[in-house]
Amino acid sequence: MQRLQMTIWLTILLPNLDQNSYSKSSFAFTSIDTDSSGQIDKEEMTLAIQDLKYVVKDLDFSEDDIEDAYAKIDLDKTGLITHSQFIVATLD
Repeated sequence: MQRLQMTIWLTILLPNLDQNSYSKSSFAFTSIDTDSSGQIDKEEMTLAIQDLKYVVKDLDFSEDDIEDAYAKIDLDKTGLITHSQFIVATLD
């Protein structure tokens, strides 16, 4: 039920949100959320970016870059990134 409510709110808040973009961002979130908690912690985000470095050769993120990005996405400052925060950040 929460996922449905979030989808409705995202549709209202982001009128240009198309289903394909939402699906890709949602899949990315699920892939990063390795413990299936419904939230991404800093360790999961760091591991995902490290894995991405193997695929994208010129990708260069320092620990500070990761911290800054994480802080910008974690809008409520809980130390965890929710599905909705991630969707908004990836579609921005």
